[in-house]
Amino acid sequence: MKNHSILINFLIFFIIGIFYILPPIFFISEPAKTISFPINSLIIFLSSLLVYQFSKKNLLKTEEKKETKKITLLKKVFSSFLCFILIFCIGMIFNILAEKFKITDNYFIRPKNTLEYFFIIINFFFSAFFEEIIYRIYLPEQIEMFFSLKFQEKTSFFVAEIVSLLIFALSHRYRGILAILNAGFAYIILRFFYKKTECIFVNSIAHFIYNLLMFFLSQV
Repeated sequence: MKNHSILINFLIFFIIGIFYILPPIFFISEPAKTISFPINSLIIFLSSLLVYQFSKKNLLKTEEKKETKKITLLKKVFSSFLCFILIFCIGMIFNILAEKFKITDNYFIRPKNTLEYFFIIINFFFSAFFEEIIYRIYLPEQIEMFFSLKFQEKTSFFVAEIVSLLIFALSHRYRGILAILNAGFAYIILRFFYKKTECIFVNSIAHFIYNLLMFFLSQV
């Protein structure tokens, strides 16, 4: 890889790290008091689409390097459903542990009307796709690329996966230790399904439905 390409990749990595990756780890935001149109989520969602296009062009293996997986729509739907079932089961286990140890989550607030429910739904939609693009595609692939400049392929892969898992898990630090552990297990499952299908929609839809269902269960 040419030096100027490495420099551009590092600059983009630095910008994404400063604005999107590091803040959830080091800064704990206050729970929302009101529900309104998720303009911030919309902005990061649109930004993540640009990151996805950059990743496809510069980080993900091309057809010349790797045979493109041909997966039918039915298999994608089944993969998304199975992915959802697995992360939901893990989530329910940690919910049971939270109830056992009397750990409460104050980050879910109850909508007052249909419009606020709509805002919650589209917020989860934007957030799910953003997290899948950043944490399941861009971050591990970019870290692997950096390490591959000095290390062997297997070493680069494992380092990238471990670092990405830790970053994603710690980005849930604001919700406590159980949320960190839950996110760590979820990362493994979601990343596995992305690598198997190479389809952003498979794990993004599973992630979206999971967040939505867990929210509605919290309102019961």
